[in-house]
Amino acid sequence: MNCRSILQKIETGGAYTSINNQTALKLFDNINSNQLTLDVSGTNDFEYTEKTSALYISAETEFNKKWSAKVGLRYENTSLKGYSPTLNLTTDTTYGRLFPTAYLLYNYNPKNTFALAYSERIERPGFYDLNPFRYYSGVYSYTSGNAYLLPSFSHNVEISYTYNNNLSIILSGSRLLGGRGYVSLFSDGINYQLPENYFNKNRIGLDISYTYKPFNWWNIYSSGNINYNQSKSYVPSLEVPDAEGYGASVRTRNTFTLNKKKTTLLSISYNQFFPSKDGFQQTKAFGYMSANIRFSALDKKLSFLISVLDIFKQNYTVSQMRYVNYNSTSTFNAKLQNILVSVTYSFGNNKVKNVNKDSKNQEVQRAVSP
Repeated sequence: MNCRSILQKIETGGAYTSINNQTALKLFDNINSNQLTLDVSGTNDFEYTEKTSALYISAETEFNKKWSAKVGLRYENTSLKGYSPTLNLTTDTTYGRLFPTAYLLYNYNPKNTFALAYSERIERPGFYDLNPFRYYSGVYSYTSGNAYLLPSFSHNVEISYTYNNNLSIILSGSRLLGGRGYVSLFSDGINYQLPENYFNKNRIGLDISYTYKPFNWWNIYSSGNINYNQSKSYVPSLEVPDAEGYGASVRTRNTFTLNKKKTTLLSISYNQFFPSKDGFQQTKAFGYMSANIRFSALDKKLSFLISVLDIFKQNYTVSQMRYVNYNSTSTFNAKLQNILVSVTYSFGNNKVKNVNKDSKNQEVQRAVSP
């Protein structure tokens, strides 16, 4: 390895994000047929602001034709405020942290590539999880958010191998700190659920994916994952026992080209999740099949898509949370079976290059996820 080369590329910059989220839920009683009366006990207003400043710097170099490396460092400072007029509760939190990243790439030859990567990441709670309002599902049960939730942080290491851009093998390990999850508690005969930062988790996983093309008109993509994790609660009052276990899943997608012009494509996919333990939660096996067919015309400017999701109504999950003195079982029937028909027409010059920007999809997901 020739280490006499110098840094070939240095990048630095900054970012500022400001989020202002407001939610309102009004509940009215129809006491008489002529007038609706506001039910204060069931009405909820929640205001949330979050301001994040970030600075980053990265350096990249190629030692020679086979070896290259990149290192980076990002600092984030976040200030957030939550206010619930309904509960007359205000929370203010400020935190800052450094996030390092690094990778080392080795191109043995044009077909074989090895890589080693490390990163530290942050996962912020969703707005729904931060809202302290109580949503009653019965006289003796309710669910609420937690205005004092903090983000989770993880250290991640990956060793990967790629062959001919068809086969990919990734061995990964992670250490999650301040993990969040909903816990089920009892108090004065009331069962309630709320999210808490209460555990740390170690995880090792193996992911394998392969793309195979037996014929020009048939493409097969298959992947599988197996993982092992250990979780330990650091909040004794929750009485959540330590947990460890395995999880696994496989998926395959077959794409068929139905005509010589390659304007009609049929895709059939199947996902299977085996019984698993993820953190303190045990989930029974489930799977689902989906398919879609796409037609293109007018130089691919006009396209028709017909897709069917969860063809056999298999997307039905049952999970269990174990505590010291009791277990909590939940059933989730997504009922995702549906048929989608869409028509798309592209105007303008197809040669115009796309401009990819960070659309803050993660922040959008935090806002819409229940």
